[in-house]
Amino acid sequence: MRWHLYKIKFKALSPLHIGYRTLGNVQRTRFYIPGRAIWGVLTANLTRAYFLTGTEKFAGIYDEVGEQVREKVKLSYFFPEIETGKPFIPCYTGKGLIYGQITLEEFERQLIFSEGQTAIDPQSSTAEDNTLHETEYISPLTRRHSKQVYFTGYIIANDDSPIAVNSGKPVKIDEAVLKTCLSEISVGGERKYGCGRLRLVEGPEKVKKDDHNKYPFFDYKLSLDTGSAVIDVEQDRPVPAHLCIDSKGEIAGDIEPLVGREWTEQKNGKSGAGQNISLAKLCWVPGSVVRSRASFSIGENGILV
Repeated sequence: MRWHLYKIKFKALSPLHIGYRTLGNVQRTRFYIPGRAIWGVLTANLTRAYFLTGTEKFAGIYDEVGEQVREKVKLSYFFPEIETGKPFIPCYTGKGLIYGQITLEEFERQLIFSEGQTAIDPQSSTAEDNTLHETEYISPLTRRHSKQVYFTGYIIANDDSPIAVNSGKPVKIDEAVLKTCLSEISVGGERKYGCGRLRLVEGPEKVKKDDHNKYPFFDYKLSLDTGSAVIDVEQDRPVPAHLCIDSKGEIAGDIEPLVGREWTEQKNGKSGAGQNISLAKLCWVPGSVVRSRASFSIGENGILV
């Protein structure tokens, strides 16, 4: 199989919330976009652009395209950046967690803000009891100097094996198709309020091999020759995605169960987005540090294995 690596850069057009966990009445956000979120956007836009004719059962088509995207496309996580080539990839250090070259506290001060919300009782037009909460967002502009925030990442596509469903012509995932599907997207939560809007500003740019026959991938090296995507992580460097807990290597960092909400069709009497919870995977979180040089494969939704 022939794989190609594409570098992609989005401009943040609005605040972005990637659901993480609840702390008191604060709905916290992740400070990056997981590969799963990009997979969902690519699947949805690819289906709408190339495979829906208006007569199919939509859920079935989305499921079929989504499964093929999982097989034929590999994704990185997308990290915010202000200066080109300097993404805020987390890293655990002896002095605490840093993002890029700045402390966690400085990152939050510059890029993270929150907004209070509550539900309204329609009968009294007043706030419902116990519904007041705050939601965190990644800001599209920094607090200091109002610098633009971007999100940078990679997509690895196999253009030898096109996406094919019964209702449409097979589609190869190449620069033109990626540009069509990712030119302007919405990811994360609170999208009905206009959050999570991103616009493609650079790429998809096909990345070339270096003198050592490997591809630059953030500040790492990536191999594609074996048909799989393998990233080399040097000693004392952080992993740029979740890493399965049973992966080989000595790791230092935090562990969390990684779960997600999925679309389900007539399951347990319910159907629709978020009605099904995926099986949990125990993973080292992004930023966990490899104590000795190791190589990991990029698996489903960008998770390293």
